[in-house]
Amino acid sequence: MQIKGFDEFLRWIKIIEIAKNEGKSTSISMIELIKDIIENPQFNKVGLSLELIESYIDAIEHLITFDFEIFFNKSWLAKDYDAIDYVKLLPLLMYVEQNKACTFTEAFRFARFFFNITRLPNVSKVPYNSIFNAIRLTGLFNDSKKIDIISLADIYAESYYDSILTHEEVVKLKLFGNPPDGIKEKNWKRHSGMQRILNFVMERLVFYGVV
Repeated sequence: MQIKGFDEFLRWIKIIEIAKNEGKSTSISMIELIKDIIENPQFNKVGLSLELIESYIDAIEHLITFDFEIFFNKSWLAKDYDAIDYVKLLPLLMYVEQNKACTFTEAFRFARFFFNITRLPNVSKVPYNSIFNAIRLTGLFNDSKKIDIISLADIYAESYYDSILTHEEVVKLKLFGNPPDGIKEKNWKRHSGMQRILNFVMERLVFYGVV
């Protein structure tokens, strides 16, 4: 990595570690600190151990092998993106850092979920809050030792990240994990409303590689 790119890389790790280790600090103060780190070229790198940095370098190298620029673009190391893009980037980086043996499909599903939620107004309009919440939610997911993004729906009942885990997104995740019985049977095709539901579900299941 070039020096400029490496500084941006360290910025990513710093933001992740701050949000993960919120401790006794309030969410508001953490969000303001994250905003300050993102908006200012110079930031405090204290607390980033060599071991931690090396672990994230391994994650970056693994991500690069997947070659899906829409979710992870190497140009981002030059800080060529908007604040909301951190919501796409940092959870994926955290996921791969913990699951370095993850497959392309597993990483793709995880990346696609966070890519999609950045289109939600209640996420995109408050990017710094969303960055904080996305990191905290990913931390919970990683702590669960699950691999498939579908398992994120299990966290819904015990978390307050409803700006990200909206009811609609949870329903989608559950459908991906448990497609309705006889989803291709004729009784699903008797009514136009059911047909639209079937088309939607099948489209999403195929997109996520479930069927």
